[in-house]
Amino acid sequence: MNVHTALAIIAIAAVCCAQTTDRIQSPIIGLSGDDTRHGIVVLHASFAAAHEVEVTRYHVNTLIQTRFARTVVESELRNNAVATKQITVPFAIPSNAMLVNFEIVSDGRIHQARPVLKNSLQVDSVSSGSTIVARDAESFDVDLQLAPGATVIIRLEYDELLNRHLGVYKNVQQIWPGKVVSDLKISVTIKEASSISSPTNYTFTSETAAGGVTTVSGINVVKVQNARDVSLTLQPSEAEQQLIAKQLGINADSGLAGQFNVEYEVERYPTAGDIVVRDGYFAHFFAPTNLTSLPKYALFLLDVSGSMGGRKITQLQDAMTTILGELGPNDFFTVIEFSSGNKMWQLGGVPSIGTTCTVYSSQYVPEAQKQAASMTANGGTELLGGMQQALSCAADGPVGLEPILLVLTDGQPNEPVQTIIDDSTTRNRKSNNDLLASVFTIALGSDANLDFLEKLALKNGGKARQVYEASDASLQLHDFYKAIASPLLKNVSVSFNYQQAEQVSLTQTSFRTYFWGSELVVAGRLLPGQQELSGAVSAIGAGGQIISYDIQVTSQPSWQPQTLNGEPNSKRLWAYLRTSQLLDQALTEGEGSAAALEATGLALTNSFVTKYTCLALDIVNPYTASTASDPPTPTPGYPSPSTLTSGTPAPKPTERPGPPPSGPTGRPGPPSPGPTGRPEPPSPAPTRHPGPPSPGPTGRPEPPSPTGRPGPPSPTGSPSGRGSQNSVNIGSLTIGNLSVSGPLIQFNLR
Repeated sequence: MNVHTALAIIAIAAVCCAQTTDRIQSPIIGLSGDDTRHGIVVLHASFAAAHEVEVTRYHVNTLIQTRFARTVVESELRNNAVATKQITVPFAIPSNAMLVNFEIVSDGRIHQARPVLKNSLQVDSVSSGSTIVARDAESFDVDLQLAPGATVIIRLEYDELLNRHLGVYKNVQQIWPGKVVSDLKISVTIKEASSISSPTNYTFTSETAAGGVTTVSGINVVKVQNARDVSLTLQPSEAEQQLIAKQLGINADSGLAGQFNVEYEVERYPTAGDIVVRDGYFAHFFAPTNLTSLPKYALFLLDVSGSMGGRKITQLQDAMTTILGELGPNDFFTVIEFSSGNKMWQLGGVPSIGTTCTVYSSQYVPEAQKQAASMTANGGTELLGGMQQALSCAADGPVGLEPILLVLTDGQPNEPVQTIIDDSTTRNRKSNNDLLASVFTIALGSDANLDFLEKLALKNGGKARQVYEASDASLQLHDFYKAIASPLLKNVSVSFNYQQAEQVSLTQTSFRTYFWGSELVVAGRLLPGQQELSGAVSAIGAGGQIISYDIQVTSQPSWQPQTLNGEPNSKRLWAYLRTSQLLDQALTEGEGSAAALEATGLALTNSFVTKYTCLALDIVNPYTASTASDPPTPTPGYPSPSTLTSGTPAPKPTERPGPPPSGPTGRPGPPSPGPTGRPEPPSPAPTRHPGPPSPGPTGRPEPPSPTGRPGPPSPTGSPSGRGSQNSVNIGSLTIGNLSVSGPLIQFNLR
């Protein structure tokens, strides 16, 4: 490829869809989810070092407002060489986050990606992963060619609702500049409606390729903390970056590489929790205190197949020894090993409870710990029989205890995974269709089928967790168990006054269990004109006690969250939470389900990258004045040629582009219910990037019809003839020597 201007994008494409000829073809930078529920971003990249390319600025800024975080990552690069250089720029975002914006700034112009349906795009490149591997994150590369003296800024933004885990909120920023940077700045600003507990902890963590994990504390962070807000700034010099890198055990010349972790907590009261009402939306955070733990029946189903040999079985031994030692005095337990068959632990004496299963009280813990230390690995992975036996034990276990089944495996089961899911879901039901046990699954290592384990857990009232093969794997196992070790409430139900809250807008309102150290969040939309909100929380506590809390908001709080690019923080939080829960539901119900369709609509409206949606950045100009007298008619919902050609003028370094225009009321109105009773997503407000495809007859966005797409223009009226120019520019973005077809018109470049 001949580079004619400052910057050329090469070999960047996402696996966004199946290869079909009737879909839109476009040279794009595609940012796409994969087959999991998370907004995973994977781009094709081939690394080529360019020592003369300088990272002149690397800024990561996070604003957290009532647990909802917006992070902006900016990387500025300059080619100081006398020749064109190729460089790979790595990025990573947390697994639970959703990418919402991707921009390239070149020649004073912003070229911003637009949200599109995943199956409306076709690219020819195949994803090859990323040059970095980040824990609990999704990573991707951007490949660039920089001409001599060229400067480019890459900017991305993502949203995330912080989970409360073991009594604290944790925000993790992925820091991967790739080099020592003259201007490196990491900042975190926290604003909460309740007082923030002190201290706010911060550390830097890195992991080696061999699985070693190093954490550095005591770094030079400027901290300003008031009652309800905290500001943290890490702005290390080049020498300080090299020093921290050495402390982390990585190459000092490579600069920082890892995670900047910030933990905090807010003041808790024995009430219905915190509720924020603002701009027609609300969020209720429920994490009561002063509750007694429910006694539980813990079932452990452990993979001891041959692949668990070596360090993994040793780490499992260590983790189980610790976990068993933390069982409460009123807890009971059963342990089942599975490989080519099942083996239930038989401890000395007579089991305390059980007829078909051996169920032991906490007095047997010392003996169980000895058996944990003697576990060995061999055989196959017959999970189905293990699940059947464990669920039989849940049905036969102690009356009145909360059954929790923890399943751990490191590989692929011998049986078809759908058979295991269907059989387990059927067996794990009482006569009233309630669950016998909550099923939590652990995928140990990269060979485990996380997608299957996530479906198995979601179908059975639990969650899945990835545990990484590293020196701290036993600590990861213990950490996950601690999060579910202390159930405080069961059958939690949250309700709001139907004359105040729009019922169809509510996120999940029923929860099987509330665990110590966690938090339940319900968000929704107020009915038009409403300023007040009332409701109630009911649950069952220890000893079968009925516990209830009243929710009452009579006026909006004086504290007001900042807007996010013109949108209320409370609205973004609601959209994120509802989309996340719908994606969970769609994972078990299928891609054609109502949940999948509603999630897709919300994702397009809010520019979320999900399993069904992408951000696509067009980097070619399908219309040039030198070859066409009249621009072609654009496809509805796609930008005009002039929009793609000129981009948006870049703001000054201290500015961010202003918010989009609002409607007459100052905010988008609530969507009207669709045929399914669910609210249809509102039409997106104008932004700097082109909008999503137009809604179809059902009110949900639909991909452009193959027959409704404009065909190729005539050779005399467009640059589609083979005699056209060798490259097409947008600012200083260049594509040359390619044969492609775009969504607006077809054309060919020699």
